[in-house]
Amino acid sequence: RNAFLRFFPKGSKTAPEGKCSAFLVLQQKKQVKFQLSLEGSQAQEETYGFTGGGDDRGFPNLEEASLNQRQIRLTVLSAHDEIEVSGNSVLWAPMLARGFSTCGRGQRVESPKFNVSGLRNAFLRFFP
Repeated sequence: RNAFLRFFPKGSKTAPEGKCSAFLVLQQKKQVKFQLSLEGSQAQEETYGFTGGGDDRGFPNLEEASLNQRQIRLTVLSAHDEIEVSGNSVLWAPMLARGFSTCGRGQRVESPKFNVSGLRNAFLRFFP
């Protein structure tokens, strides 16, 4: 299983009283923009950089808890690898770079090396 949903019908430990919780769990290194909702309710949206270690991201306060839970809907709006090269364009998700989450002022993260439009071993540098 590379991806699955984790659901707490009576709420996770961090949920407000009376709320159910739902989380997307991903065991791949991807930046994912997604929505979670209970059928018939307003979707909540998140963009998150999954590290590949089975981390989860979602909503502890998804909806009012009920014994008659409806279906949970996951909509993946986009999913990207850390670096994607297409033609003369490069898409990099720096939130997936090693050290991004602990990067302080004046510190940088760098993309993996890539080849694009005749440039070899190029990389991007970002100071978050």
